[in-house]
Amino acid sequence: MNPLVWLLVWLPILIALAWASRRLLGVGRLSAARTVVAALIGLGAGALIAVGAERSNAPDEDVVLVGVVLSILFTMAAIVVLQLLSRAGVRAARPRLRRLRPIRALRKNVAAIRRGSEVSRIAVGNGLGPLLGLGGGRSDLTDDPAELGRRLRDALEEAGGMFVKLGQLIASREDLIPPEMARELATLQESVSPESPDTVRTVLVEEFKGPIEDVFDHFDWDPIGSASIGQVYRARLKTGEAVVVKVRRTGIVESVERDLDIVTRMAATAERRTGWGAEFGVSAVADEFAANLRQELDFTIEVRNMGEVAVALADTPEIHVPTAHTALCSERVVVMEQLAGEPIGRIASTAALGRDGRKLADTLFRAELESMVKGQTFHADPHPGNIMIMPDGRLGMIDFGSAARLDAFEQAAVSDILTALYLRDPTLLRDAAVGVASVRTTTDPIQLERAFARLMAQHMGPGAVPTEAMLKDFLAIVFRFGMTLPASVTAMFRALGTIAGTLERLSPGYPLIDAAKDVASDRVTAMFAPDNVAEMTRTELIRLAPILQRAPRHLDRIGGQLARGELTTRVSLFSTPDDARLVVTLVNRAVLAFLGAALGLVSTLLLRTPGGIGLFGDTTLLEVLGYFGLIAGAVLMMRVVMQTVATDP
Repeated sequence: MNPLVWLLVWLPILIALAWASRRLLGVGRLSAARTVVAALIGLGAGALIAVGAERSNAPDEDVVLVGVVLSILFTMAAIVVLQLLSRAGVRAARPRLRRLRPIRALRKNVAAIRRGSEVSRIAVGNGLGPLLGLGGGRSDLTDDPAELGRRLRDALEEAGGMFVKLGQLIASREDLIPPEMARELATLQESVSPESPDTVRTVLVEEFKGPIEDVFDHFDWDPIGSASIGQVYRARLKTGEAVVVKVRRTGIVESVERDLDIVTRMAATAERRTGWGAEFGVSAVADEFAANLRQELDFTIEVRNMGEVAVALADTPEIHVPTAHTALCSERVVVMEQLAGEPIGRIASTAALGRDGRKLADTLFRAELESMVKGQTFHADPHPGNIMIMPDGRLGMIDFGSAARLDAFEQAAVSDILTALYLRDPTLLRDAAVGVASVRTTTDPIQLERAFARLMAQHMGPGAVPTEAMLKDFLAIVFRFGMTLPASVTAMFRALGTIAGTLERLSPGYPLIDAAKDVASDRVTAMFAPDNVAEMTRTELIRLAPILQRAPRHLDRIGGQLARGELTTRVSLFSTPDDARLVVTLVNRAVLAFLGAALGLVSTLLLRTPGGIGLFGDTTLLEVLGYFGLIAGAVLMMRVVMQTVATDP
């Protein structure tokens, strides 16, 4: 039969069979292009073998049967190979584009590829390639956290853009990285130049839908602050009120998204190719950092944080939160009340201002800590530059881009931590830490409790002066025992560590832990006050009422089953996804190994069987099938071996 005729007659049939084969093979996703390619491969192989059989003077019915059967088999094999090569089974489905813009998409992709290549080159040049799965070999940098931190800091500074901001966020997560590495990353500095007044004016005109002169009576174009995300200016409204205007940089969203895409891709590579990446789940960590950065880009979130912090501090008149002019605020612009006074970082001492530094420190710390334990929104970055002393003696807060709030579960855990510190109970501290943290590795509870006991002996023993260093040591223990805290809890610890420096500026030698113990003591005392105990008892009884109401029926049913000998129990094996995944993996490997061995055995028997339809010269169909089976069996066996080696610890 002519190959061209074979192609024209059987191609539509083979395409239909390819779709059916896809279903039979359990391939969930296969594009039309891959289906056609698989059909062409199978049809071509079947046609060549059919031509060979025809030249060997085989009967026509045998030629057609051999061609059809082998075409189907080769098509199915091609589908499997294409599916393995495309890795469609492990790739997340991408959303469809609503509007095709090929030129813009091409430019964006070229820029992303260029930026990704630049970042990869910087990482490899600083010796970080093996750690990120970008190079062969094993890096010894993990044995020296300080050196790793230095090289990572140099790489992030060289990469610039949002990578510097990312490094600053990583430095605040001492539950994820060693303290030595955190200290190196904490020295990262942003190097940005202010945008031109014309560019800023364009943004303001777009946001206000008109000339800025219609909004401001005066606008000072010299920025009082310039960072990677935005710039801050002084201005005066038409009403005469002094305000501060924060404007987001133009093009920053596209730049951040491009860099974040690179970060998430590199994190996925590290998680897939390195042991530490899989252990830490760096993809999830990268997603968390990306979400935090995207929140900082949306200034409406800062306005919302400002209002929620103001509500939380409503009962603390000694602290003032500026009022936002919400009608003038948007994703790119914030207009808020301008606070008079000086940031604490610029003040030599509170005594020079005639203020009681210890009283101010007590007010600030108690307000911040009570907001945390009550589940209210708190300022997550209260460094000396964000806290001001106003002329009337009040404290003022600014810059609410970073704020957090603990949920009910986290509030209970934090209260338990404070109670454990107050009672100096390492067991309670361990239970509270384990209850709120995610454990990455198997943790020995006894060793963890001993570590917390040593922590308390060092920082809270007789004659010891507790400082903010205890917080860092606590996070170091969390890191050492393979635990990860929720983002809001780490924000709380970061805020406590940051506010410690602010309190030290207000009142040198401020006893941070003693003040925290006082707050814990007040909470414990309030918890066991008669009115609160009665309310707690009443609440628990209300919660128990439905259970108590159903208890007699359940006990009667259990008693009846026990008397009749019908009481049974059921154990659910492999109930967790990890257990089920492990069993499925082992069974799949066993099946592949069995199929590989069976194919090898059957193929050997085919090769030793004489006779059969001749194809090419002295080559018979049985020999073709035998060699094909040997190759397929060898591929299956090698695949099992490679999977075993890849997952060998």
